[in-house]
Amino acid sequence: MLEFREKSAYEVSACTCDRCGRRMTPDDADGEWHERVSIACHGGFHSIFGDGCAISVDLCQRCVRDTLGAWLRISSTTIDDNDLSSNSLALSALRGIVRHGADDAVSVEAMNAAVAAGATASGTGDPSPDTGPTAVADISRIVIALDATRTAASVILNGLENLGSAITQEARAELTRQVRQHINEQEHSALQGLVDASPVRRLPLSRARMEAKAVAAVLSGTTWLTAQTVGRRQNPDATNLQAVTSRWEQEGKVFSIERAGQTLYPTYIFDELGNPIPEVAEILKVFHDYMPLRIASWFESTNSMLQGKRPRESLAADPSAVVDAARDHVKGSTHG
Repeated sequence: MLEFREKSAYEVSACTCDRCGRRMTPDDADGEWHERVSIACHGGFHSIFGDGCAISVDLCQRCVRDTLGAWLRISSTTIDDNDLSSNSLALSALRGIVRHGADDAVSVEAMNAAVAAGATASGTGDPSPDTGPTAVADISRIVIALDATRTAASVILNGLENLGSAITQEARAELTRQVRQHINEQEHSALQGLVDASPVRRLPLSRARMEAKAVAAVLSGTTWLTAQTVGRRQNPDATNLQAVTSRWEQEGKVFSIERAGQTLYPTYIFDELGNPIPEVAEILKVFHDYMPLRIASWFESTNSMLQGKRPRESLAADPSAVVDAARDHVKGSTHG
């Protein structure tokens, strides 16, 4: 007969990225906990790290992309029998997305859009009228155009670098900025074309639940106000209650999300009088390339720079600290 005794067991409750300092926990709404990467091994006899030395690192997904992105092999694992050949549309769509230079880093959203569009175009998805030869041909043309755009951009940028003293440094910098901006617009348009031309694929049930849980946490974490409610707080007699929020959004003072055709504003970005907290504009400048729901998710996630509090919980009492936390978040995810 077997006899048993009690034994304490430890489980990982939090993880801090060794590169950017981002703290991740299972309770965070942004899903970062599930995407972290931890490496642990021991050096062998000829290891440059030392014979028998323990080697370990913990990274958030953004730091994995920014440090190892140029060498990562990214392919879909949610599609049965996915075509992983070098000529597959999934890999063709991704080609050029991950670059060596940190300044050229592309968002995870763009990487995911390219992979999803290329993978679904390979014809392994659910039966759909959009998966026929015409749809695949359309996607192939978009991928070819995308590759041509990137090749042309590379030639132009290299040409600017080789001009030497023919133009001033300021002129070269401005031309480079304009080229990069134009290419980014073309890439965005092409990637959107890939998404639009590809059939919709349902998320695996586990991933769908995780995404739904993250969105639910954002929506339930605070009170959301309609434009009419915000306008009525400002001027109950106004004939156009939406005018004030429209103006504030154009001025970059507030942000909103769309839900079921309604524009909603989080309560925490307003002070007691219903005016935007001034520091919110600075935070939105820091997150200028973030989607509104991603900004809301950041406000809802615990933050190590705020002693574990959520940014929305600290915004009214210590807005400057929240601004610093936002800058640290962006700096940590794009720089070494």
